[in-house]
Amino acid sequence: MIASVLARYSIGGSLSSLNHSKDKESPKVLVSFPNKSDPRYFADMMSDIGTEMDDRSVWTHGFSDHSVFIVHFDTLMALVHLSVLWVSPMVVAFELYMGNPYSIFVSCMYGLDCIIDLFTLRASHPSMQNIKDPTLDDWRYHYFRHGFIIDFITMMPFELFATPTYNFLWLIKLLRLYKLPTIISTTPKIVNFLKQLSIILGLGSSLSIVLPLLFIVCAFFHVQACCLYLAGRSFGYSSVEMAGVKNASLFQKYTWSLFFAISNTFPSMYTPKEAAEQWIVLCFVIVGAGLYALVVGVISSVAMGVDASGRLYTQKMDELREYMKWKDLNPITRRKVLKYYELKYRGKFFEETTLLGEMNDSLRMEIAAHNCKELISKVSFLNRQQSDGRDELFLGRVASALIACYFVPGDIVFIQGEIGHEMYFILQGSVSVIVGNQKVATLEEGGFFGEVALIGNIPRTATVQTESSCILYRLTRPAFTSILNEFDDVRAKVDVIYKERMEKIREEEEARKLIAAQELISKVEFLRRHENDGRDELFLGRIASALVAVFYCAGDVIFSQGDIGNDMYFVKSGHVEIVVNGKKVTTLKEGSFFGEVALIANIPRTATVQAAVPTMIYRLTRPSFESITAEFQDVMRNVEIIFKERMAKIKLEEEDRKLTAAKELVSKITFLQRGEEDGRDNLFLLRIANSLSASFYVFGDIVFSQGELGHEMYFIKNGKVDIIVGGKVVATLKDGAFFGEVALLANIPRTATVQAASACMLYRLTRSAFEQIVEEFDDVRNRIDVIYQERLEKVNQEGELKKRGTLPR
Repeated sequence: MIASVLARYSIGGSLSSLNHSKDKESPKVLVSFPNKSDPRYFADMMSDIGTEMDDRSVWTHGFSDHSVFIVHFDTLMALVHLSVLWVSPMVVAFELYMGNPYSIFVSCMYGLDCIIDLFTLRASHPSMQNIKDPTLDDWRYHYFRHGFIIDFITMMPFELFATPTYNFLWLIKLLRLYKLPTIISTTPKIVNFLKQLSIILGLGSSLSIVLPLLFIVCAFFHVQACCLYLAGRSFGYSSVEMAGVKNASLFQKYTWSLFFAISNTFPSMYTPKEAAEQWIVLCFVIVGAGLYALVVGVISSVAMGVDASGRLYTQKMDELREYMKWKDLNPITRRKVLKYYELKYRGKFFEETTLLGEMNDSLRMEIAAHNCKELISKVSFLNRQQSDGRDELFLGRVASALIACYFVPGDIVFIQGEIGHEMYFILQGSVSVIVGNQKVATLEEGGFFGEVALIGNIPRTATVQTESSCILYRLTRPAFTSILNEFDDVRAKVDVIYKERMEKIREEEEARKLIAAQELISKVEFLRRHENDGRDELFLGRIASALVAVFYCAGDVIFSQGDIGNDMYFVKSGHVEIVVNGKKVTTLKEGSFFGEVALIANIPRTATVQAAVPTMIYRLTRPSFESITAEFQDVMRNVEIIFKERMAKIKLEEEDRKLTAAKELVSKITFLQRGEEDGRDNLFLLRIANSLSASFYVFGDIVFSQGELGHEMYFIKNGKVDIIVGGKVVATLKDGAFFGEVALLANIPRTATVQAASACMLYRLTRSAFEQIVEEFDDVRNRIDVIYQERLEKVNQEGELKKRGTLPR
């Protein structure tokens, strides 16, 4: 009961339905308790009441017994009951005058409780557990028969009547305490408090009964103390001990009474004079001894491990909590793990594999088929009815092959696009069927899914995610294949179904490809035909047949920036992200296409494309496209025209980029700066730009290694590279930086290794190309000669100093 209440109320991160009506389409989710100090607390609580009154009529369906308002009201009523349990015996025994306000307050609360009970469906009440989908009328019928009369009597303020024995009328209020055990055991706020208290005190689940027992013992001592003093007062304080506290304060009287009440239990120290007093004491001693024996018996039974499976479960859960505490898992993960184990073991821990392993095959199959017979019979190709005496054997084989799986709310069973190898049966719970990020169906207890995976290597057509805690049975293809080897008739049925399914899938796929081809032709310029020769449908069919479906999981890279492409792509479902130089620039969704230039030219990819979610894409390769264009010359001409336009545009853009790079190089490198004003600066820049050649590198590629003889320098157009000396990264260069320029001047070994730190586009200037340029520009050659001599002298000086430093002294 405690586990079910908590699962439906205060556990954050899991689904919980608070709607006890027959309509279960909109389950509510309750999270942790609100902060009462927050000004929005009471507003939220009243909003909860208003929401219920709007969603369904309170007069016909009632409040939910686990709505925020009812939970907090029940908690308040528990406190009222406890105050009555404490106050009423003391008023009667010690002749206290409580005053009208407290009496009126209790009566009003009891009256309000009576009214709310008439309009609250107590679906978690033990009496409602045996009724399927209980209604408010069912609860009212039970309430009028079993509780309404007592509630009506106890809400009357009889104690306000001016009678000589008005104090004794307070005892009528105690009748209302019959509700207290049910409130404590079903109110989530109280259950959660007791559970947290048990955890703080280090009590396992099996020891949690100690707290209620302690409460009962304390209540017993309190009532006994009041009764002992009442009895002594009624007989004129005949006991010498009691006569001593006759005129004492209330505290002293109660202390004396409580002391002797406890003494009567462990064991009696009070020796009354009158027979009536003796009988009273004797009764309390007997009852106290019984309670004492009950406490000892409970502790003994726990110690002896009477409930072996429950004890093992408790130990496992306690061990699990300690493990999660040691691993410092976050609260959400802890709740999911605990929910998983609660679902799997349900309060009992058995070594099921060992138990079943000791049984014979017949018993194992009988036990396996107990819960699965109805589930298996719903699958057409698993429903064998040959009446040859082997139907039950087939059912037993399938049931024995089923593997129980447990999922908490939100778990993914499988993902759209995966190649499946098993089917699932739903024993408990419900799952959502999601296609292209949209929920298309909900399957509940008794349903099944994924059956096509048993008969063919076909990608999953949907993602399946659990809506609630689920117990599923899994049947794998290898296990099913071994069963088919024994039953040829089932194999024949499966073969027929497989052919039908494959034909249906082929037709559906052709239809999807045709739609995709139509969208491509309408959107891609060079795929449009302008010839009225009646072959448009044939061309459409050729494009559709050439499309190849490819599935990608979230995070999969379709191609990388700098790759030489040969395919274009069309997004059928899902969406992809376009990433340039490590930065996301846009997202393409269903119906979009990309990479089309790869069909007509060997041009490096200008961006990285990766799947953002499970995605289905149609791919059109260049060889397939070339075979189509060979058949349709008008499309070929379109491609040639567009190719020339694209290449001219690309060439122009590349020349502009090279000229920009050349300007940056000349402005940053001393020996490239001209000192003469002869009007040839632009010519010099143009020569440098035309000598630059683009190179593409992906992450991890080595541009050159330390110690190599260099013959070219590099300019970073985009991306970044790491400078590595002695195996350590000493610097990182980004867009606009250059390196390796000394290689243009002399055959000097590289002083560092340069490695791409991301996808990079570099411009390279070789020494041979540079030497041809400086042949035209004497001023640049003269400047280089001076710089080279200076560099050479510096190297010689450093070598001489190093040599001197190594000579022995």
